[in-house]
Amino acid sequence: DPRLAQAQGLLEGGKVVVRAVAGSGASTKVLALVHDDIDYTVTVGIDENGRLRYGKCQCTFFRMHLMTRGPCEHILATRLAFDAPDPANQVITSTDVGDDDDWDDESDDDDDDDDTDDDDDDDTDDIAE
Repeated sequence: DPRLAQAQGLLEGGKVVVRAVAGSGASTKVLALVHDDIDYTVTVGIDENGRLRYGKCQCTFFRMHLMTRGPCEHILATRLAFDAPDPANQVITSTDVGDDDDWDDESDDDDDDDDTDDDDDDDTDDIAE
């Protein structure tokens, strides 16, 4: 698959920076910056079985085809970066990686709980800003 080969090249070339990883029950959301000819912000969703369940990219291929022809090389590169994290990647672990309305509906079930009792959530205190 040529897109997979391009994705591996991006990863091996240090062009993928994982910005955030958030787990919400049975799924994981990964936010990355992929530098190809320009910088692309990429979001992927991975289920509990390690399958790619969601992808979003700013590139032309994704905008033209969405996921109907499979993921673009930037989504694949982000997935590969999550599978084999490189110490050079700046990974920020978080329980909330932003307001992405397209994200899996199951992960939005706990939104009301996230906005209350912030003082009890010690995990977010360790995140560097």
